[in-house]
Amino acid sequence: MWIWWDFEDRDVEWAFDPNHLNRSGSLVQNQAIADVIIAREHPSLAVGLPFLQFNKYHPVEAKRNGKTLYASTHSTAWRDVSQTTLAAVQEFSKNHDVTVMLSLKDLKIAPLLSCPYVVGACATDPESFYRIQKLFSEYEYLISDRMGSHILYALACGMKVGLSAKYNIDTVFSEVALRSGLESRAREIRDTQFLADRFPGLVIEDDIPKYTTMPDIAVVPPEITAQIIWS
Repeated sequence: MWIWWDFEDRDVEWAFDPNHLNRSGSLVQNQAIADVIIAREHPSLAVGLPFLQFNKYHPVEAKRNGKTLYASTHSTAWRDVSQTTLAAVQEFSKNHDVTVMLSLKDLKIAPLLSCPYVVGACATDPESFYRIQKLFSEYEYLISDRMGSHILYALACGMKVGLSAKYNIDTVFSEVALRSGLESRAREIRDTQFLADRFPGLVIEDDIPKYTTMPDIAVVPPEITAQIIWS
């Protein structure tokens, strides 16, 4: 996932894939994160993020349709939050003309929606990057009710992005964070004031999304990453 805050050692267990620490080395987003992992006496290299690498070295031509894509909180391969997603989409779509992007794990709620939908991503689906790159290159605007990697991916594809303050979902879904007494930490990095200060213009009320500033995340060529993985 995209780490949009200043990563600390206490974030490793709840916000970092714990499987990385069971391998011979970790490939991470940037050097600041690598330094945290290295401090645990575990090898780590900064290579950027997989989707950014894919998008940069697999360009796609698409025409913007002028429409708005709504990305709500979503279920993953390891966590089902579909009822939260359903309630959020139903509430937001009452007064907004949007197409909602559903994860593969949330497609079961599609028949209950009154707005159009498209299929987004899933960590276990190898076609995910192709699909979301196409969507994020065709739609003009992205509105979300929860901070996450989809914000970064949309920016990378040239969308105008906004995080809704009114509909923001700051629920802590991480069982590890809850179990480890880190709920406040998991919540503070999603706080709308924190995000508004860190990304001026990203947090919106009911206005049109306008944020387009791509974070400075270096991306190494895929062949370099492949060499590191197979060395």
